[in-house]
Amino acid sequence: MSLDLLSLTLPVRALGHRDLPPVGRAMQSVLLSAAQKAAQVANISLPDLHTGSELRPFTASDLAGHNRYGRVLPHRTYAIRLTSLTAPLSSALLKAATEGDLRLGETLVLTNAEFMLVSDIAFPREAITTRYRDLALACQPSERKEASEIRLWLASPTTFKRDDKQMPFPLPDLLFGSLLRKWNAFCPPA
Repeated sequence: MSLDLLSLTLPVRALGHRDLPPVGRAMQSVLLSAAQKAAQVANISLPDLHTGSELRPFTASDLAGHNRYGRVLPHRTYAIRLTSLTAPLSSALLKAATEGDLRLGETLVLTNAEFMLVSDIAFPREAITTRYRDLALACQPSERKEASEIRLWLASPTTFKRDDKQMPFPLPDLLFGSLLRKWNAFCPPA
């Protein structure tokens, strides 16, 4: 099965005590490096992911299971979620998670702390994939009555940019506008 979209949850275990600032940017760097290495090995052609518009075909969460600006504890498990919105990047990240820099047992350095990629019941290691076509087909009109409300759950802290300011609340126009822009930017026209 081909894949377009990927959500990858990676449990990590701290290898020492550290006071840790937010690691979202550091995790983006890890994502990009791991994807590029895996793409080279698997001969996957990736576009330049470092430059271009603000709409990027990936996300990297902060560290789940620890408070922002808090201390990480050794031998405690945390989690990171990576997502991809394009088939080449999704394939490269999946390859990195099974055979590359993101596989079990590898060590990640996030800002000033080392973490080992592990398997843990508290934060299951999982890769969820789908195709744009399948999502579009699931949204086709049907005979059933349409729901009058939509329930969303944001799995990690999420901010939206408005007028060069970060908005910490998922206001409807910011949330759906952002999703629509990403869909239009990365979904194949067909």
